Amino acid sequence: MKTLFVLLVALVSAVIATSIALNDLGLAIIAWGDMLIQINFVTLLLAFIALVVSTLLLVWLLYRLLQLPNKLRQRHAAHKAAKSQQRLGKGLLLLAEGKTFESEKQLLLNAGQSPIAASHYLYAARAAQARGAVAKRDLYVRLALEHAGDEKIPLQLAYADMLIERGEFTSAVTLLQELKPLIPKDVSLLRLLACAYENLAQWHDLHALLPELAREKIYDAAGFAALTLRTEWNRLHSAESRVVLEERWDALPRKTRLDSTLIGVYSDRLAALGAVQKAIEVLRRALQQQWNDALISRFGQLISDNLPAQITQAERWLGQHGDSAALQLALGRLCVKDKLWGKARQYLEASMRLAPSQEAALLLAQLLEQLGDTQAAFAAYRHGMELAQSTVTVPLQLTNTASSEPT
Repeated sequence: MKTLFVLLVALVSAVIATSIALNDLGLAIIAWGDMLIQINFVTLLLAFIALVVSTLLLVWLLYRLLQLPNKLRQRHAAHKAAKSQQRLGKGLLLLAEGKTFESEKQLLLNAGQSPIAASHYLYAARAAQARGAVAKRDLYVRLALEHAGDEKIPLQLAYADMLIERGEFTSAVTLLQELKPLIPKDVSLLRLLACAYENLAQWHDLHALLPELAREKIYDAAGFAALTLRTEWNRLHSAESRVVLEERWDALPRKTRLDSTLIGVYSDRLAALGAVQKAIEVLRRALQQQWNDALISRFGQLISDNLPAQITQAERWLGQHGDSAALQLALGRLCVKDKLWGKARQYLEASMRLAPSQEAALLLAQLLEQLGDTQAAFAAYRHGMELAQSTVTVPLQLTNTASSEPT
């Protein structure tokens, strides 16, 4: 564009000069002191144009000469940056290949003079960690931060990631909590903090973080639901008193309280804290709303103050869930506790026919041994051992013998 403009100016000047030359414009007289100089006007005009052009060329040349040192510095910096990028790329390739020592050496080569020194030291720290050199890792991170200028936060997040990767969760939490006021909505920070809290079993802190994780959409729906479930399960499981347990349970959203996994741990914890009757009632209500084999198994393991009523309740479910091996096993267990030997044997054998299990086989063997049927007891014990070794899945076959309940 500049060249075209110069050519246009030259062309216009030539046209003007030619037009003037074709017309006699007379002489120009120049007085200089006592001297008078006569010169053709066209010649004078051309000389003036030549002077202007020469002056402009001289100014341009001086400008280019003044710019030369800066241009040389820029070219040197570009060459230096290209060389640094080349070393960084080679170091990362070696790191990806698992050649951590060679990668570290390559990344540190003239790293301090590189315009991207922070990147060199950061990846050198990763290489050092990969080969277990924790002290060197920390040194390289410090050097990276020194060369990072105002861009320290991304490096600190990368360092927190390295700490978590190595299992240094407490140090990671300390660092991340220092950064949180500066970047409260940062996706990487929140994800790392959630990971560290979970690994440290800091369920209260993770529970408090859940709203932020949801608001910033850190996880997809399935991932967030799974994290929430793990968090609430552990908060219920770790409750040290019934008051705390009830507070945590009541604070859960209604939809969350319908989850069978949480109902299970809630009932387990109630029973462990001495509230067996409340646990049984929680299980009963849950089973009335939605059938679940894991919950009926728990129902059979808890002994009510009114055991006959508990058995009656479980037998009502046989109408809709008679094909549930877990229900048959639960009834067998409850009947054993109530010394209803005949019913107990009936339910345990039914459970073994529906879905053979080591637990049902052991209970049945113990019952048969107590009833004096040693041959059948031995067969049940053997079957249970085979199930434990996962060598059989066929139902247990027992010789029919009379069984009766005590009057």
